[in-house]
Amino acid sequence: MLLEDYFNKIGLSTKEARVYLQLAESGKTSASNLSKLCRLKRPTTYSILESLALKQLVTQLRDTDQTYFQATEASAILKMLELEENVYIEKMQIKKALATELIKEVEPFFKSTNYSIPKLQFFEGANEIHKMLYEECFNWQKSVAHYDKTWWGYQDHGFVEQYMDWLNYYWALRIPGEKIKLFSNKSEIENKLQGKIVDRTIKIVPDKSQFSSTIWILGEYVVTIMTRQKPHYAFVLKDAVFASNQRQMFQLLWSSRK
Repeated sequence: MLLEDYFNKIGLSTKEARVYLQLAESGKTSASNLSKLCRLKRPTTYSILESLALKQLVTQLRDTDQTYFQATEASAILKMLELEENVYIEKMQIKKALATELIKEVEPFFKSTNYSIPKLQFFEGANEIHKMLYEECFNWQKSVAHYDKTWWGYQDHGFVEQYMDWLNYYWALRIPGEKIKLFSNKSEIENKLQGKIVDRTIKIVPDKSQFSSTIWILGEYVVTIMTRQKPHYAFVLKDAVFASNQRQMFQLLWSSRK
């Protein structure tokens, strides 16, 4: 495996690897000299140096009126990954705390004598979400068919851009009469898709009401997907009572929005 590939696989871009290796070889040097050695524009070099500094792979030195940059020791690469791991753990703790609060908010919906025990699932990362979409979509389809054969909710255009492979797969296998009625943000991708998919209707919301995530009401399922940050994550709640309330709300919004 090429040296560049090692850097890429641990999260550094090709240009970041080039700058870091050049600093390691040259020692202390200025940003202007570094841009010449790496054949990069000076603004690009400064941006990369800032990124490497945040990763603790580069230090900044001041000598009279000149600023220099220097690569930290090679062992700092492992420290960078440890730092990322700590950030990841902290984010997961926040998400788990939010999920706990979400459960508390959802539980009151289950006080009806006709409810079934709800099921809440959490998926993290693009690979896990892809797997969820392909494995669960026909359970959702079966549930949608039991109600009104309609997907309700709102959809972040970012989801469409990043998961088009699954959308094409599902659209080709929809059951007769199955409809998609979703709100979405104004976007280039929705302009391109308008009118191209049978029984798929998207109503664009005002600019001031931009959605940052996707939520579908699919029979007795409520699916929420976040693709605006990494790692992507999703919640899938199976509960007929909660889904029914959400479906009625979106039906009312749909009828009031031209």
